[in-house]
Amino acid sequence: MNTRGDFRQIVLALGLGLAFAAPAAEDAELWIVGPQDLDKVWTLDRDSWKASVDQSLVKALGAGCAAISFVVETDGRTSGARVLRGRPSGVFDEVGMQIAASLKFTPTPANAAAEPVFTYLTVSFRGEVGGSRIGHGIMVGDNVDRLCAVAGFE
Repeated sequence: MNTRGDFRQIVLALGLGLAFAAPAAEDAELWIVGPQDLDKVWTLDRDSWKASVDQSLVKALGAGCAAISFVVETDGRTSGARVLRGRPSGVFDEVGMQIAASLKFTPTPANAAAEPVFTYLTVSFRGEVGGSRIGHGIMVGDNVDRLCAVAGFE
């Protein structure tokens, strides 16, 4: 059994399923882009999610991460958000989905036609664990990402 190959087929099927579900991407070919390459075609507005989440409430949940897949549409908004993985499991799923739904992107010069892409990002949460402060707030991209990395997503 080839687990890595099986996982790639699942990710590809998920990407294709989202391509059919995403309104703006219906008539366009959907690129599948790993998070390490997303900034080559779309630039994230790192402040776009901040109004969607009360960080003081999230800090009480502790530290962890949520890997959320979505489509970046031609207008730079996201659609079709799904939880791929969370650590601890289930704790940050809802807030991760809220953040993913509020992200805004701008196409890079390499993507002048604003082609839609299917990708995922890991949202890292650093809060209070046992009364000990781990960090400051929520970040998109952090060392905690390794806990929620999705192997084989290229």
